[in-house]
Amino acid sequence: MIETHFELLILKEDLKKVHEIIKKYDFNFPAFFIDLDETIKIEFVSDYEEFEFLKEIGALFDGFEFKEKLSPGENNIKLTAHRFQSPYSTDGWGRPLENPLNEVFFLVKKRSDRIHRPKLNPEIIVSFKQEIKSYYINLVSDESGGEKVFLVLNEFENDLYGINHEAKPLDRFSRRLMDSYSFGLSILKQYVDEKIKASKKGRKRKSKS
Repeated sequence: MIETHFELLILKEDLKKVHEIIKKYDFNFPAFFIDLDETIKIEFVSDYEEFEFLKEIGALFDGFEFKEKLSPGENNIKLTAHRFQSPYSTDGWGRPLENPLNEVFFLVKKRSDRIHRPKLNPEIIVSFKQEIKSYYINLVSDESGGEKVFLVLNEFENDLYGINHEAKPLDRFSRRLMDSYSFGLSILKQYVDEKIKASKKGRKRKSKS
């Protein structure tokens, strides 16, 4: 007989739900509930690995999943399950187990399958002195060698979305929309700086005349 030890660490608020599953399985062994301040530790020893039991515990919590390894910064842990067998365990014929079970699972919040992609607003508002003006990063898509790419139009004064225009794209493309937007923003900043410098020079000429 191979004994598998279980240690479940749960939040106190979840004790009632987890206990209902334990009662449902009507185990032929005692389960010990140990109060650890804000959490409860449940310990028991079973003749089985109780895979279905753990699966049903995980199903109690919508939006959560069991993982063996945590990602960096992942701390939304609902439950921790440690399942292990003694290194001195033997099989049904008295032979020592070659690889005694020793696993830790973390029940954590599922990550969305859809990556959040921010909506890129073409309008950039620039404040200088007492003036507030809108400029625009006009992006277009194109096919390059059968691959979709994005380009920045050489026009920052007007929003060209959905209208006919003759503006030409700058001589650089990006395969990612955000990269193209970032490039457009850097060019826009240069464009605004040049306009301000030209404006200052113009005022100086007028003051001298």
